Amino acid sequence: MSKLKTLLFIILNYGWVFPLFISISTIISFLTMEVSPKIYETEYKLNSFPYLELAEQMSILFIIWVSLAMLVRIFHELFLSNNLLSALLHRFYIFQ
Repeated sequence: MSKLKTLLFIILNYGWVFPLFISISTIISFLTMEVSPKIYETEYKLNSFPYLELAEQMSILFIIWVSLAMLVRIFHELFLSNNLLSALLHRFYIFQ
């Protein structure tokens, strides 16, 4: 169970890199395949909407994933980590 918990923790905290990578690589592919021929005044080859739609969806997934990972991390550090919580309580003189 501990290994499963560790795996879920790693996926939650670092899995957001995958949608970010897909988003950035899709935008770079779009720029390479459609914008660069226009710069050199040759014919463009494809329709841009599927590329930009995928990039938008992956960006939204990335933002939601990072936000969730940050909220879980903050919640864990503030409320579940006894050391930090006790340090905060001692700092604000709640416990003497």
